[in-house]
Amino acid sequence: MTAQEPRGPTLHASEFCNVFRKWAQLSMAPQASDSEHETRWRKDFRRSWEFIELAINKSCLLDRLIYCQDKEVSTTPCPIHKGHWGGITLPACTHCGGSCGCNTGWMQPILDQLAIADEAQAEGVK
Repeated sequence: MTAQEPRGPTLHASEFCNVFRKWAQLSMAPQASDSEHETRWRKDFRRSWEFIELAINKSCLLDRLIYCQDKEVSTTPCPIHKGHWGGITLPACTHCGGSCGCNTGWMQPILDQLAIADEAQAEGVK
């Protein structure tokens, strides 16, 4: 996937998120002129938005992709946390020796490579 050139002024991530939330709120707001179909659509949209907004708010991955600009996405779950947040706040967790980096439950990309190498070595693969 390649990044597209901006088609106008760019926003900081927090500004974009605020505009996106405002759009959703306005889309859910009932209008006096709404038909039955539009009323139903707004209800369906509200249910969908609430689900998506919760997922967005809980996503450490999305946070890292936006604010930390992670170039690589981890593909190896922490052997202790198995891909689930361990409830530990920053700095990195100590339950697994800090192996999952920012306590996401996933190994950092460089540690992914080391874990794969260790696994291959343990299996006798060179």
